[in-house]
Amino acid sequence: MIDIVKENKYFLPFWLARIISQIGDGVHALAILWFSYHVSKSASMVGIVMISVSLPGILISPVAGNIADKFNRKIIMSIADFVRFISVGILAIIAHKEMLNIPILIGISTIMSIASAFFNPTAMAVLPQIVKKEFLTKANALSQITANLSLILGPLIGMTLISLIGISVAFGINSISFLFSGILILKIKTKISNMASEKGNFLKTLKSGIKLLKKYPIAYKMLDKAAVINFFFSSITIIIPILSENRYKMGAKGIGLMMSAFGGGTLTSSLFLSFKKIKASPKIKLTLSLFTMGIFVFLFGMVKVLPLTLISLFMVGFSVNFANINLISLYQSTLPNEILGRIMAFLSAIALSLQPISYGLTGIAIEHLGIKLFMAISGIIISISAIRMWFIKELGGKHGENISI
Repeated sequence: MIDIVKENKYFLPFWLARIISQIGDGVHALAILWFSYHVSKSASMVGIVMISVSLPGILISPVAGNIADKFNRKIIMSIADFVRFISVGILAIIAHKEMLNIPILIGISTIMSIASAFFNPTAMAVLPQIVKKEFLTKANALSQITANLSLILGPLIGMTLISLIGISVAFGINSISFLFSGILILKIKTKISNMASEKGNFLKTLKSGIKLLKKYPIAYKMLDKAAVINFFFSSITIIIPILSENRYKMGAKGIGLMMSAFGGGTLTSSLFLSFKKIKASPKIKLTLSLFTMGIFVFLFGMVKVLPLTLISLFMVGFSVNFANINLISLYQSTLPNEILGRIMAFLSAIALSLQPISYGLTGIAIEHLGIKLFMAISGIIISISAIRMWFIKELGGKHGENISI
């Protein structure tokens, strides 16, 4: 940590901004899940709310990535934070007045999703501008710690606030966190890209993005595997509040514990990669970590004792984050920076394109198949998709020994 801050002066405000805003995000995520299921008692309704959280961002992501490559990236990130500060602040006021309902929650979540679609790919693209190449993997691991802390501290803080004070305070804290994050981001100095403006509607932008991706097989060949994995992995979000309310009878506390267990796994893998460099090809790292993830997704649906459920979620978090950090570092070190914003945005949009469908179908599927069978199928398919990555020669091995992260 000390060497990164010493050699990369703008990394510290970037990292602090991520810590503040994403811990608030953890509080916010728990509040949304708890409120939507507590009020509706419907898995399908939780799915609809989560669609509003993910779908708008996916649709706008290609355009957002294009903008990230044309304008000052710190300004884009700051504006996104201030929009989220105002939006969640309004949500907190409405909840305080006891006027909050599902339609309002969906509306605000849509605005939040669009703002996040501008912030997230821009943040990934700005990192190589403020961090030297030799520090990228460690910087990505430390940046992931930010998200990991939000998955641990956020739910724990959220369940305490909801139980003792109320949901309006949870939203209020998240709102303030975005304000501080936006201020810190303004302290970062970044360059404006020299990319020429590319005009066109969403479909034209999407088409040009796919065409761009085809020039880089190491990214293009991962798309279908990542999309399938995200489809079945996303179902966990819908199932957690159902298990908490129906199986373990714990309400917000159970949601907080399960989300924190997942976050504990992601944090552990981030810390591990921050201090330990794994000498293996990306092929080995990605295949083994995602295959392991599939096994524990399978077990998550099988066990009916809370400690085993928490262990399964911990291992799912560890595996998926281990793969994510290595994949992001691989892209940042091998793809041209001047188009990195667009590429990261398209990768996110396409890889996550099945996520809203997953949210919508999970509720229906578990009503017909049950949680146990549905998660068994999900785990098996995730493991099969991981095995398919072994056959991508660009990830290393016989034809790619020089690739190492």
